[in-house]
Amino acid sequence: KLAVRRSDLVLCQNVEEVNYLVDQRWATIDRVRRLEGGIPSAFFNDRRAYPPRARRLLLVAQWREAKGVVYAADAFATLVRGGADLELWCAGTRQADEIVLGVFPADVRDHVRNFANVPHAAMADIYRQCDIYLHPSMSEGSSQAQLEAMASALPMVSTATAPAIDLLVDGAGF
Repeated sequence: KLAVRRSDLVLCQNVEEVNYLVDQRWATIDRVRRLEGGIPSAFFNDRRAYPPRARRLLLVAQWREAKGVVYAADAFATLVRGGADLELWCAGTRQADEIVLGVFPADVRDHVRNFANVPHAAMADIYRQCDIYLHPSMSEGSSQAQLEAMASALPMVSTATAPAIDLLVDGAGF
């Protein structure tokens, strides 16, 4: 609090942080800036067409409860059990297959692939191979993965956490 009040400029990752600092009167709006994330050009994809039916979902996150992975697993299981012909790719989990797949019910595990450690240079290709990006995070400061998904022109399903509240418009298309 004291550091913010004494600073000439405060950099924030999302609009919630900006609003909090201003609402608490720790800083005036003219001393607060929200940073914009940069995305490498390899991620930009000019998709000319989308498949008539989405088949491959992508979740990019470390495999932690705060990232909403349990909710994503439950929702995915409901879809597959309901007859949806889907795959879920989980990238950047930093966890072994046993950990990631263990969150899913046994009857849907064969529809899930875990890419535990993916070099960032290979991520653009993973985004290109998927049809919808999932962002079930419960708490987020800034999400590079969301920005990469947007650059890759992937439709997105997201919880209302930052930066989604700054970047996405419900129901908006490309």
